[in-house]
Amino acid sequence: MTAPAPARTRTRTLAFALVLPLALLAAPVPAPAEEVTGADVARAIENGIAYLRDKQAEFADEYPQFLQGPSALRALALATAGLDPKTDPLLLADLQVVTAAPPKWTYSVALEAMLLAMVDPAAHRTRINDMARWLLTAQTANGAWTYQPGMNRIGDNSNTQFALLGLYAAQEAGLEVPATAWERAVKYFSDTQNADGGWGYVPGNASIASMTAAGAASLLISQNRLAGARQCGDQPSAGRIQKALGLVGKYFDDFLKRGFSDRWPYYYLYAIERVGILSGRKYLGGRDWYREGATFLVRDQNADGSWGKESSTPCVETAFALLFLAKGHTPLLVNKLEWEGDWNNDPSDLKNLLEFSARRLNRRFSWQVVSTREPAEEFGFAPVLYLNGHTAPKLAAGDLEKVRAFLEQGGLLFAECCCDRPEFDRGFRDLIDRLMPGRRLERLGPDHAVYRVQFQITDPALQFLEGVTYACRTAIIYSPRDLSCAWDLGCPYKNAVPEEKAAELGMNVLLHGMRNVPLRDKLERKGALSAPTDEVARNTFVFAQLRHQGDWNPDPEAWTRLREKLSGEQGVRCLATKRAIAADDPNLANYPFLYLTGHDPFTLSEPERARLREHLNRGGMLFAESCCGKDPFNASLRQELAALYPQEKLEPVPPDDPLRRFPYPVGAGRLSPAAGGVPGPGRDLVGLRAGGRWRVLYSPVSILCPVDGHPCPDCRCYVAEDALHLAANIVVYALSP
Repeated sequence: MTAPAPARTRTRTLAFALVLPLALLAAPVPAPAEEVTGADVARAIENGIAYLRDKQAEFADEYPQFLQGPSALRALALATAGLDPKTDPLLLADLQVVTAAPPKWTYSVALEAMLLAMVDPAAHRTRINDMARWLLTAQTANGAWTYQPGMNRIGDNSNTQFALLGLYAAQEAGLEVPATAWERAVKYFSDTQNADGGWGYVPGNASIASMTAAGAASLLISQNRLAGARQCGDQPSAGRIQKALGLVGKYFDDFLKRGFSDRWPYYYLYAIERVGILSGRKYLGGRDWYREGATFLVRDQNADGSWGKESSTPCVETAFALLFLAKGHTPLLVNKLEWEGDWNNDPSDLKNLLEFSARRLNRRFSWQVVSTREPAEEFGFAPVLYLNGHTAPKLAAGDLEKVRAFLEQGGLLFAECCCDRPEFDRGFRDLIDRLMPGRRLERLGPDHAVYRVQFQITDPALQFLEGVTYACRTAIIYSPRDLSCAWDLGCPYKNAVPEEKAAELGMNVLLHGMRNVPLRDKLERKGALSAPTDEVARNTFVFAQLRHQGDWNPDPEAWTRLREKLSGEQGVRCLATKRAIAADDPNLANYPFLYLTGHDPFTLSEPERARLREHLNRGGMLFAESCCGKDPFNASLRQELAALYPQEKLEPVPPDDPLRRFPYPVGAGRLSPAAGGVPGPGRDLVGLRAGGRWRVLYSPVSILCPVDGHPCPDCRCYVAEDALHLAANIVVYALSP
């Protein structure tokens, strides 16, 4: 083994020349203390692109013996970073170089297949096929690859990982790759895995970080390609993959503790990125692999936009760094829920579904696994939470609270019954009863938006989705028929939906969920959810909302927008999170302002009525409204107010009442077309007085629904501007002496 290179020195580092185990640098480089943002990453990518443009001629000189390899690597990095291969001059020039060279080296051929399959698989179909045939011919008898056919019969894990990436890309482009190639690769990595779960550069070598990542990624790829030949849930390599992922995490943690000191850190980070994306894991070794890697790369970038201090191959280093930053920064669309049971029968379902999106929609999204063991805020990093299995899903009360909080923040729960298993179907319906008592799944009609978000699903046989309405939207969508088997390359399930239609339906659901919650930057530290606190500072207004057995929280974002208005323009000190409280809570007196809403019928118990009446008689105030102006809730609310105060009648709040004039001059207000446009006596705000003040304010048309801001064309409500002003007036009125 060669002596370690001096600190911060880079030798010829491209994977093409990697023939020895990775050596550590003599002195560690301190890890950056400050994390970076998405904007930092975007600037680093722009600077890296500019550097590669400036060094167009020098790139190929770094590895001239590999023909099209350097050009393919650069073009792949630039296309991944967002440049258009059909119009960008540098990419067009690289494509000419790539397609003119004969296939010769494993690295070069694999990278070309990856590039052409990414930029235009239809136009380059013949060339991709040539590259795939060459790779298949070059596979050794033991299932590995080396630099060129005939060089040796053993192969090495670096060449092998790139060969599999090339074949994977070719198959994604629609070309046939025999199952025997994947089977031989699985056998090779299974036979050569060391006892600690890792791999060295060649069989028999001690495990090292980069090759362990290469082996784990290769097993994940090969298992994915063989999905159609197995029964759903049958994962022969699962144990080996888990053991490998454990060691990948340990090595990555060590890498970070050493201050990223490694001879080939950029090549290694590219391998880490593949493991993270293929496995869907946000954390490796307890570390957020993308956050940690991006922080290092942004801080490590040279002033000229390159990477690799004192490196003889800065163009290659820069290409690997760009691949990590650009591919890893793809916006997160969906979290796959890991629960205590068979949550992962189809390990590549979401990966394949989102690759379908990249091909058909030219839109790239990412996914990751979120565990019930993780804090609630992790659920909120993606707008969709995906749950599936064969058996009844096991979610404890605390897990349900996390899911409920996720839904209240606008998220979509998407559940799917893998293989149409009745155990899961019964279990999920029971879970709905626990998650949202009093609600049930209902068939989504053929006119539902989920059937036309992107793909038109007009076949009645495919309009089988069910859902639960919450917060004026379909917050839970359930597929009682199997979809994930089709996404996972069609495991042999006889009743599965055809692959193309299953993918279209699945993408429609995910995109439907994206309409309610914007995609978040991966480097944001907080998710959409925040844990409530019981500590309330003095002189702080608390927006307390009454829970009931119906849909008590249909507008989860309304308080956020109202709070911004109150604190920003009126200087009201507000608690950031609203409080949910039952009407019979013994601490009700601590909340002088109460809010009550919903769509559906509801009733209060006698203890709830008694506690609420006592609270209001002592000076508390109730603001109630019918979300969307729904008649069932209006009828229930009028009955409850009559039960609270049987001798009193609701009276209209006059247009000149101070409540309508201060601090915003709303007057009578304007109503939506669905509500008739112009309010009339008793048609909008009414109330009950006590001691010269409004004790109860009630609006039969919605106020906070337009404040929430979600699309609701049939909503009977105030127009958005008047709604926000009137809601602010009500709070200011409640705070006034």
